[in-house]
Amino acid sequence: MLSTTAQDHINQTIWRQYPEFQGVKPSVRAATQSGSSGAAGKFGGLKLQEPAFTLTYQSKVSLPGGKSLSRWVRVSLNAQGEILKISSSK
Repeated sequence: MLSTTAQDHINQTIWRQYPEFQGVKPSVRAATQSGSSGAAGKFGGLKLQEPAFTLTYQSKVSLPGGKSLSRWVRVSLNAQGEILKISSSK
């Protein structure tokens, strides 16, 4: 499982890049490990690092006119808790 120290560090990183998520606690999910089904062949034999955990942050942002917009940030981590990828959506 992901250590609380690693999760606190990741939270600080996300909150710094996305201030609207300040104080939001993510849902933590262990990513499913798929076999090396062909990714190595596609990239010339390079071994790609697959995520071990996925953290998902969700927040609603207020817009002018009383409307709101749902925002998500998804963070893929390796087994050591290092960030592999950060993506956001609206």
